[in-house]
Amino acid sequence: MREGEKVDTFDLQENVDINQRVEFEIQNGKYEGRYPTQVVDIIDNNRFVINAPFSQGRVIRLSTNARAKLFLRWKTAMYSLTVQLVEKDFDSTHLFKLEKKGPARKIQERRYFRLEIY
Repeated sequence: MREGEKVDTFDLQENVDINQRVEFEIQNGKYEGRYPTQVVDIIDNNRFVINAPFSQGRVIRLSTNARAKLFLRWKTAMYSLTVQLVEKDFDSTHLFKLEKKGPARKIQERRYFRLEIY
């Protein structure tokens, strides 16, 4: 997967919407892979809450402090965020509270660039 270029001015509160679909990627271990989920709440510019991802009808069990990547679309670009699982809540629905670690990265999805010719 392409890493993309670093974005210093990515603001969670401005660039992420509640109920927005995102992909949660676990990079190693038993549950390695990408899982679709959605944003439930935005706490501040570094912390937010997502629905816990499911695999084969069961909630994915991650330990607190586990690191993962989150992929989201905003306007015409795709961004990746490195996140850390801060807290789990399994009361009425299964939720993961995540904290953003490091800068966001803008991912170029096209393999080619556009060359404007006059």
